[in-house]
Amino acid sequence: MRSALEADDRTTEDLVEILSVAAHELRTPATVILGLASTLAASRAQMTEPQVSEAIMRLDRQAKRMVGLLEDLLDVSRMQTRQLEVVLQPVELSVTAAAALNAAAPPAAKHVTVDVPEGLMVVADPAGLERVLVNLLTNAYRYGGENIRVKGEHVRGSIHLVVTDDGPGVPEDLLPHLFKPFRAGPGGTGLGLSIVLGLIESFGGSVSYLRAQPQGAQFDVRLANASQPRAEERSEYASPSGERLKVLIVDDEPDVLFLLRLTLETAGYEVHEAAHGAEALASIQEDRPTVLVTDLMMPVMDGRELIRHVREDADTANLPVMLLSANPDHSSGADFVMRKPFNPRDLTRAVDDLASGRES
Repeated sequence: MRSALEADDRTTEDLVEILSVAAHELRTPATVILGLASTLAASRAQMTEPQVSEAIMRLDRQAKRMVGLLEDLLDVSRMQTRQLEVVLQPVELSVTAAAALNAAAPPAAKHVTVDVPEGLMVVADPAGLERVLVNLLTNAYRYGGENIRVKGEHVRGSIHLVVTDDGPGVPEDLLPHLFKPFRAGPGGTGLGLSIVLGLIESFGGSVSYLRAQPQGAQFDVRLANASQPRAEERSEYASPSGERLKVLIVDDEPDVLFLLRLTLETAGYEVHEAAHGAEALASIQEDRPTVLVTDLMMPVMDGRELIRHVREDADTANLPVMLLSANPDHSSGADFVMRKPFNPRDLTRAVDDLASGRES
């Protein structure tokens, strides 16, 4: 009985620690976002254009920081309950390295050298692999030295992605807990490396830490080699007749509809919108969209019911459908599933792939 009580106490302590770390980490971006949004709303007319531009830049940065922490917390939960969803496919390592460096640009005092030859193809989930490299870079910025190197190479049949810095290396007392959540050095949550490990293992790979020589930290990610060439990306969002391709977006949240419309219209699509499935069915009959992008949880008619109606109608059965939801359902009948929050670039690319398939 005593051991069970001790286990309950340990679980409670872990939960308290998790909530404490999460609350502390969320407080700073929340403070900045609320403060800047309030200032912009109240004093926009008195602010200079450079002040407005900087405020927007900082809002964007802190919002991404907050979303990143929330995604980390959700991913740790999914990994521990074995519910992490990945889609394995050939991924070009150099493209991922460029995207990760763009997403996690180095601070002014840091210098990153990237040595990843074109043509190195690995088996991975594209977004997950980018997340891995972003986490390793962020870790190096926080705890490493001034110089960070990202290297990709063939090693005995597999491909290694190595991130090295010239800092002090990982303290000896942290080594036994290096890839465990909520075990970190000063200024961190300890989630980043645990997520790296979980994602890489879900790809069928491995990750290890070595002390770099003469000093520093080195993380070696080993991935399966994939030889398939990348599919060409479409550069035109138009049908053979020259008309702009149409996308129907369906969501009951007006701000999400605005974001989707802005993202897709900027990419060149003609966008139609609906607030729920019933409106969407009427729009499909009238506007004949090329791609349907729908939320899952909505009033009147939800995303599952909408997709069911689309698939049962002979005229629309082959309409490419993307399910865009905070709680994705891979059994919904959608052709592609994307989780909210999403990267607008990834959304546009996925919609383009669906549109390309329809046009072909």
